[in-house]
Amino acid sequence: KCLPLLRPLYLEYPKDEEAYRRRYQYFLGENLFVSPIIAKGDGSDFVAEKTVWFPPKARWYNIFSGDRFEGGHEATVNAAIDEVPLFARAGTPIPMQPYTPRMGAAAVETLIVRCYPGEEGESVLYEDDGQTNGYVKGDCAWIKLRYRRDGKKIIVNVEPSQGRFEGQPRSRNYRIELPCTRKAATATLDASPAAVEYDASSWMNIVTVPTRGIDKAVKVVVETIEIDPEIPREEAAKRRRIMISI
Repeated sequence: KCLPLLRPLYLEYPKDEEAYRRRYQYFLGENLFVSPIIAKGDGSDFVAEKTVWFPPKARWYNIFSGDRFEGGHEATVNAAIDEVPLFARAGTPIPMQPYTPRMGAAAVETLIVRCYPGEEGESVLYEDDGQTNGYVKGDCAWIKLRYRRDGKKIIVNVEPSQGRFEGQPRSRNYRIELPCTRKAATATLDASPAAVEYDASSWMNIVTVPTRGIDKAVKVVVETIEIDPEIPREEAAKRRRIMISI
């Protein structure tokens, strides 16, 4: 199939009547779901809310708060004026990069792979030079990203890059992020012990992979389990109450 990057819900769920009723909800690719709030907010941060219908046959995580939502159901979502309700599909690698002023034209020297708790999923990172029409002639590259849970172990695979384009970096480092998980017991990188950083504010285990050629695969295994979903939900609610009261 050939679908635009920005797509209404009914393109993904053409047989679901609910998908046609949600005018202000859309997908950004296959694994990110957006539902902007277009209502007046309260407090100095202008916190507002709306009822969101979450796409079925999936579980969704709020990128900003870690709050978890079940697909096929409605829920009330809140956000401050500087936030957009953005949700990631559970168990699917989300490719990211550090901030740059013009991300589309900047070479990805650090590839961030963020995976929210789930069972199994995969995605593909597409790359080109971001400046020319060389992609029309096939000047582009892609990388398969895979996620799988095996008991208490989370396995993340980054496959070797396929394809070439002008200006393509021949090496990069990686940052594997596992939010909404408990502090890891162990971790390995390519079957060797690896250091794990833990960000308690986002309940995130982080494994940094030193620079290597893009033709080399990466395999990270982390022993951890998901945190109680009530924890980020309660923290998000507490934060909203504080912002509204200011």
